Amino acid sequence: YDKLRPDDVAEIVIRYPDKRDKLMVSSMLGTSGGSYFSLPRTVLAMRMAGLKRGEIKQITWENPKRFYNLPLD
Repeated sequence: YDKLRPDDVAEIVIRYPDKRDKLMVSSMLGTSGGSYFSLPRTVLAMRMAGLKRGEIKQITWENPKRFYNLPLD
């Protein structure tokens, strides 16, 4: 995909629960004219789809932190 809509991301996360420890979201902001609100909209779509806060935090914070080896608490 070139660009996924927030609802598409939520659907993928729901469809593949066993992959949630490997999934992460990002935006193309600055390179393809992405919206400033693309990530918040994606978080909202995941929440509206029934994902729990911890599951969303894993995909939006914990997985990227681990992938990029960031020393953040």
